[in-house]
Amino acid sequence: MALAEEIYRHVSEATSSGGPYAAIFDLSATKETTIPTNTVRSLAHRPPSVPMGRKQVVVGEEPVIFGLGRLFQMCRESIGSEFQIVHTLEEAYNILGVRPEDFTECLVNLRGDNGHCASVRFTFYATEGDHHIAC
Repeated sequence: MALAEEIYRHVSEATSSGGPYAAIFDLSATKETTIPTNTVRSLAHRPPSVPMGRKQVVVGEEPVIFGLGRLFQMCRESIGSEFQIVHTLEEAYNILGVRPEDFTECLVNLRGDNGHCASVRFTFYATEGDHHIAC
């Protein structure tokens, strides 16, 4: 949970100025998770890390990741968030109308409460008036 909190904090900080932002959260490399469904529900009811009114797309290829993303999406619908879960990064790019070569990267190293480190890639894309962030 600590790692999720760190990611939430970093994305919130990154999108708090210079926007508006949309986001792609690329979890396609994630094969499994131990995050409980109650935690997913709890996270979904928090204020979005990307300001309301902007699209957020999660990529989850594995059935368990896609399913948890879908649960998050259903919980998020109650607050009117523009949140989608897709199976491929290509689908995410199409939803936002961007291409991979449009992004620049910033790598952030985070440490979870179990002591494991994770590198989270924050990838920024900007056009006139629009900014996109991918994690």
